[in-house]
Amino acid sequence: MVPYQNKKRSHQGRALSVSAARRDLFRLVDRVLSDGSVVEIERHGKRVQLVAVEQPVASKFQRLVRRSTVVGDPADLAEASVWDEAAWRSSKSI
Repeated sequence: MVPYQNKKRSHQGRALSVSAARRDLFRLVDRVLSDGSVVEIERHGKRVQLVAVEQPVASKFQRLVRRSTVVGDPADLAEASVWDEAAWRSSKSI
């Protein structure tokens, strides 16, 4: 369970009361939908959970796949010159 936190109170490691959940319901729903956290609500000693049915969509940055594309010594990249396409095309004999 990810602890629910609002500006006034912090409910770490324990469930919210129904009254507190009702007071902050829209904020709780927005949080669950945005980051996939789980909020526990307790009534008469029994707990229920507020969870998203679908997992939140990751941002484009989070969906990037880490790749190893540097072949050779990465230090050589610091000394690399800028590629001049015009010079390359003029020196190429076809």
